[in-house]
Amino acid sequence: MAENDSHGGETLAAPPGPGDERIGVLLVNSGTPDSLSLADVRSFLGGLLSDPRVIEAPRAVWFPILYGVILRTRPRMISQKYRKI
Repeated sequence: MAENDSHGGETLAAPPGPGDERIGVLLVNSGTPDSLSLADVRSFLGGLLSDPRVIEAPRAVWFPILYGVILRTRPRMISQKYRKI
């Protein structure tokens, strides 16, 4: 947070200390699949969930989970939910 000094300029405030942490929530529209086909839903989820800005986990740990479990099961469930919208 910036503050004004006595000369009208800005000075930077000290960084937060222990116990001063602030938590924020950022909501974004990540888009939608191109169609409701399982291939398009799988591609969309793969692109979204392989982005290191979305899932902050080591790739060596995350990719086997993503490609071995999630992208084999989740697209069918998600596709059915998209059809209801």
